[in-house]
Amino acid sequence: MKLLRGEARDAASVEAYIDNPCIKCAVERSFRVAVEICLDIERRIIALEGLRYPADNQDICRVLVEAHIIPDRMPLTLLNMARFRNLLSVRQYMQSS
Repeated sequence: MKLLRGEARDAASVEAYIDNPCIKCAVERSFRVAVEICLDIERRIIALEGLRYPADNQDICRVLVEAHIIPDRMPLTLLNMARFRNLLSVRQYMQSS
């Protein structure tokens, strides 16, 4: 636990993020998980509300806007988060190959 506290304290700057592969990996993994959780919650709302089935992840936002569950401006933010998550995943895959 002490080690984690030290890492968190050290991660307080962009330089630490860039220079420390451990911090970088943890931050990127946390971001990917957070985006996946958002998508899961959105899918669950769609199912519970009985809304039309989304064609893909991008369509999830459209379905929620159509139902007036999220504001019109929100999908762009959510889509950009999902796209960035995809870039991180591809980069991680390429590095591990």
